[in-house]
Amino acid sequence: MAVSNLVKIIWAISLVLVAHAAFSAYEHVSTTKRAALSVSSSATADDFANGMSDFDRVGVSGTQQAFLVSGLPLDIVLELLVGAVVHSLCSIVSVRGTLKAIKVREFARQVGWDDDDESDARERPGFLDIRRRRREFQVRKNVADAQERAKGLQ
Repeated sequence: MAVSNLVKIIWAISLVLVAHAAFSAYEHVSTTKRAALSVSSSATADDFANGMSDFDRVGVSGTQQAFLVSGLPLDIVLELLVGAVVHSLCSIVSVRGTLKAIKVREFARQVGWDDDDESDARERPGFLDIRRRRREFQVRKNVADAQERAKGLQ
């Protein structure tokens, strides 16, 4: 029981991290916009006529321009990623052991299907085995490649 409570507490903390990262991102963007507006409000007609941008007038380099226009600070990005990963892990751990496989025959008996319906349920395909399909495809591909090489040698 103590582990379950600990997981819930960590899960709540991760939600706070994600919410704080979202708020910090909003504040960063609004502050950047406000700074750009204050710089552009001091522009003169001569600046625009000469093709000078706001960043050129305040002496901001190209790398700094790209960061100011499109980038969030690394601490906000890391906070969001850590919060999202911890939240996902806690969600997975909290349902561990509670999920059960669905057995069609038992479900058919509970629902009240008769024998004909149950036979339909037995004929229904199960989950696809992707690894088996991938191996079969690789074998077919290897055979086709070998046949192509054999044709090329003739």
